[in-house]
Amino acid sequence: MEKRYKVYKTKIEHILYVVISLLIIGSAIWMILSKEYYLLLSVFAASGIVLFSPREYRLTKNEMLDVLCLFGKAFKPISVTQIIRVTQKSKNEAILVYNRDGLRGDRILCLSETDMKVFLDELKKRNPAIEIHLLT
Repeated sequence: MEKRYKVYKTKIEHILYVVISLLIIGSAIWMILSKEYYLLLSVFAASGIVLFSPREYRLTKNEMLDVLCLFGKAFKPISVTQIIRVTQKSKNEAILVYNRDGLRGDRILCLSETDMKVFLDELKKRNPAIEIHLLT
């Protein structure tokens, strides 16, 4: 059974993404009108901030954690069995530590408060060996 969790973003983050998007579009139009095409590369490089920011986390039925971006999967999925520890930093933010091929990695998860509780319970149910350090 696949479960989806939306990324939690504050109003300031939403406003920041809109401003960055408008700046990227406006600067691209200005560069095209002024025929300075070589500067378009810098605009496309900056657009990666908006395009590759996580939009959704998905726990699949084959025990994988997918991080979905605007255009689908941009990151390699994490197996639930690879997750070592989850440390909750605030009510909406947690650090997920995993071990893949002998290398340690971590990912910051930003979920709503209710989604965070459901997500941590689901992780613990799928892999009881995960250490979960909750906020007290």
